[in-house]
Amino acid sequence: MISIIDFFIGPSVLSAPKESLLATERLRKTRLTVSLTLSLSILVMLMFFIRYSLETSGSKTLFLLPIVSVVMFSGLFIIKFYNATNIVFWVEALISCLVVFVRTLATGGISSPVVIWLILLPILGVLIVSVRVGVCLLLLCIAQILILTKPQLFGLNVVEMNHLPIVQAMVLIILIAAVSTLVCIYEFQRVMNEKLIRETEKELASSKKLASLGSLSGGLAHEINNPLAILKGQLGIMEKVLKKDKQEDPFLTKKFISINTSLDRIQSVVDAFRTFSRDNYMTGFEEIDLSKCIEEAVSLVDYDGKCEVINEVKQTISVQGNSDLVIRIFVNLLTNSVQAIEGESSSWIKITQQEGAIVFTDSGSGIADDVADQIMDPFFTTKPVGMGTGLGLSLCQNIAHMHGWTLKLNRESKNTEFILELKS
Repeated sequence: MISIIDFFIGPSVLSAPKESLLATERLRKTRLTVSLTLSLSILVMLMFFIRYSLETSGSKTLFLLPIVSVVMFSGLFIIKFYNATNIVFWVEALISCLVVFVRTLATGGISSPVVIWLILLPILGVLIVSVRVGVCLLLLCIAQILILTKPQLFGLNVVEMNHLPIVQAMVLIILIAAVSTLVCIYEFQRVMNEKLIRETEKELASSKKLASLGSLSGGLAHEINNPLAILKGQLGIMEKVLKKDKQEDPFLTKKFISINTSLDRIQSVVDAFRTFSRDNYMTGFEEIDLSKCIEEAVSLVDYDGKCEVINEVKQTISVQGNSDLVIRIFVNLLTNSVQAIEGESSSWIKITQQEGAIVFTDSGSGIADDVADQIMDPFFTTKPVGMGTGLGLSLCQNIAHMHGWTLKLNRESKNTEFILELKS
């Protein structure tokens, strides 16, 4: 049903960015208007065939129904080519009110089953246009009901008639089908909007954290780098002095290694801070080959026979970017996978290419929803103390954004899968 409705929606509305709340709301209203237009045009045509088959003598207004149906159906193409959703809705609402009013006078007045349609019009006004329009239609429908209650006060003639059960049944069936279709479309779009709002809120929260981190990281990295360089230099001098004096001590050697490891870890955090601040990185963009970056990243990670790496990205993928930063994304993703699937009997990592994306999949069974919600946040980690800083994935996401890309976790995959979309 959705595909039929979308056929009458203009490409500019359908191709609007899904992350835009305004665009999704416009799509929802357009779908409802198209659904209403289809329902009304079909209903009016059905009314014509029913009356034509049941009435022994055709009334003067009988052959106006196909004309009304064609006019309403033409509104679908006005929506498709001109995006005039509100205008089409108003025309259809006024025509519907007129048709309902005339038919109620000819089919028993206030007791006519056609009156039921007056319930639907204000609801449609709220759903498709606005609350103000819904209130206007509500007042119009109330006025019609009051007139139909006392038609003699207005000099109107009401044709009293016994309604055939089949006519009442047809009206109710069509009404139920139309209302059900509209409610389904509304609910479908509401769920999409809520999902989009939640994702937008998460992105905004993450962006605020990254912005705060970026404003501090540049100066902080500079302040840490200076004493860090002094410490590493002094440690190197001490090592040379001890070796020169041939005072090699296993205990001291072990301590030197431990200190060097700690200093390297601090240096890696400082480098991550510099990337968050974007110092000297935005100017280093050039044409690079992603397949070469992936090959280099695969060669840099220490697998130690823990898993099998399957790299299926062989063809050249030319993009504008900083190769050092791009390799860092791939190294971080590969390192995370190696650590996550360590100890599994049959562990593997697969790197594949999709249309406009690079996909990293490992043999892990996925990430829990509560963890997945925070996995891109700076300093969030599930690793034991000393095993990770919590900056890896947030760093990857930040580098991706610097290149105009998007890094996201595919929650629908049965394995753990990250997708690097090359077009944000």
